[in-house]
Amino acid sequence: MKIISMLRPLVIYRYKQAIRGKLLQKKKYAAIHNAGKANIPEACRYLGAGYLTGSFGGGIFSIESAHYWLKKATDLGDVPAWYWRARLALTAQNIESESLKFIPGLPEISIGDIPAGLDAAINFCKYGQDLGDDSAKHLRLRLLYMRAGENTDCAITILHEAANNNQSWAMIELAEYCLRGDERAAHSKGRARNSTMYWLSRVASQTENQHGKYHLLMAKAMEQGIFPKNSTNFRKHLKCAAEAQIPEAWFRYGVFLLKADRDGLNAEAWLRKAADAGYSDAAATLGDWITMGCPDISDEIGISWYMKAITMGHVGTMLHISRMIMIGKYSKIEIHEAKTWLREIINSGKYEPYVEEAKLIMSTMENKNLSRLRTH
Repeated sequence: MKIISMLRPLVIYRYKQAIRGKLLQKKKYAAIHNAGKANIPEACRYLGAGYLTGSFGGGIFSIESAHYWLKKATDLGDVPAWYWRARLALTAQNIESESLKFIPGLPEISIGDIPAGLDAAINFCKYGQDLGDDSAKHLRLRLLYMRAGENTDCAITILHEAANNNQSWAMIELAEYCLRGDERAAHSKGRARNSTMYWLSRVASQTENQHGKYHLLMAKAMEQGIFPKNSTNFRKHLKCAAEAQIPEAWFRYGVFLLKADRDGLNAEAWLRKAADAGYSDAAATLGDWITMGCPDISDEIGISWYMKAITMGHVGTMLHISRMIMIGKYSKIEIHEAKTWLREIINSGKYEPYVEEAKLIMSTMENKNLSRLRTH
C-alpha cells in the first residue's frame, strides 16, 4: 500500500499528460488504464465513456467495460459519471447478451447485471442532478419528456422547465407546438403565434444549436407569415433542414425547387429521396409533376408514383386517381381498385373531410356502370 501511495502522484501526472494529448497512443491508453486501476474517479469515468462511445482503445465499443468503469467511478464519488451511466442505460436496453464484447482482465458481467431502460436512465440522472451536475439535469428533463408522451400537459410543462434552463431542444419543441396553434406552449402570457417567433428567436442566438428541425420550423414560420418570407433565407433554411436528413424537408425543398427554380432534376432527386423514406406527399407530387408537367415522360411513370403514394395511404391521391378513372382515364387501373380505396375512405373513420367526395365519386361510378362499359 505504501508503494502504491508513493506511485499515485506519478500515475496522476501520467494520466493528465495522456488526456492532454502529450503521450503517444499506446502510452496514452496505458496511462489512463493505470489511473483507473489506481481508483482515480475521473479516469474511471473517462474509460467508461470511451468504451460506451467507442472512442477509446482503438474504437472498441464495450457495454460491459463501460458499465464496469462507470460504476466504479460513481462508487468512488465521481458526479459527472451519473450522466454517463444514464446514457449507458439507454444504450443497454437495445443490446442483446450475445453482442457483449468482453475486455480481458475485467470481471465477467451479463447483460442482466447492467441497469437498462428509460426508468434506470432517469434515476441515474436524478442522482447526478441532486449532486449538482447540469448535464444530468438537462438529460433528465429530456427523458422525462420522452416518458410523458407527446401532446400531454405533463410533456408541455417539462418543455417549459427545460426551456427555462436554456435548453434549445425544448424551445424547438415548444415552437413546433405553437406553430400548430397549441396555446399551452405559448411563452408567459403570450399567444401561440407570437410565441413561435419568441422560441425560434431564442434558438437563433445559439448558433451551435441550430439543427435541422430548427431550420424546418423557420421555413414553416415564414410560410405562415410569422417571419418575413425572403426567398434567399427561405431556401437556405429548407436546404439546411434537408441536409440534416429530415424527410419532410426533402419533400419541401424538392417542391421549392420545382416552383421557384424550375430545377427539375434536382427537385426530382429530393422528392424521390423523401418518397423512398415513406413520405407519401413526395410520391404524390412526383405523380403530379410527371403526368401534368413532363410531356416528354410517359404517364405510366407518373402513375407508378401515384400508386406508391396510395400504398402509403395518401388519401388525396386515392381520390385523384378515382376521379381520373371515373372520366375514363388511366384505363390500366382496375375500377374495383378505385372502389376499394373509396370504401376505405368512407368506412375507416379516419378521413372525415374526404368522405362526401368519396361517396360522390363512388355513386357516379355506379350510376355510369363503368364496369359494364369497360367489359364491352
